Amino acid sequence: MGPLQTGTRREIFYDLIDEVKPEDEWELKMVQGLTPEALPWGWTQVVEEHGLASFCCSHCERMWNSAQAVILFHVHLDFQPGGQARMRTFRQQCHLCWVWAEPVISQDSARLILSDLVTSIRQKCYKRLARDAWLVNDFY
Repeated sequence: MGPLQTGTRREIFYDLIDEVKPEDEWELKMVQGLTPEALPWGWTQVVEEHGLASFCCSHCERMWNSAQAVILFHVHLDFQPGGQARMRTFRQQCHLCWVWAEPVISQDSARLILSDLVTSIRQKCYKRLARDAWLVNDFY
């Protein structure tokens, strides 16, 4: 499967968050300048350190899969129902020529990563735990 487009990531995120809080409007944006150190006041940081991704070096064309793709999220629950999520993917360095490569995230991997994000949003923004009644459908 080719690279997952940003629009597809958004669709997956909207489907997952809609299952949890259909009355709230959330927005997902790709922000490659996002850094762990620059967390705005009132925002929460979520880091996925074990995402599944593929990489291809643009210099030597070496390809590799990694279960250590890092994805950074900053999330914020707005005063009106809903919130914002900002997402950044991190590159990995080729072990042959030391050039940095962008991750290619499959649809299945994106669904797992974004599902973890939605769980974090439930817990950190809505103060809900996995055992709450409105989450039961996710586990059965």
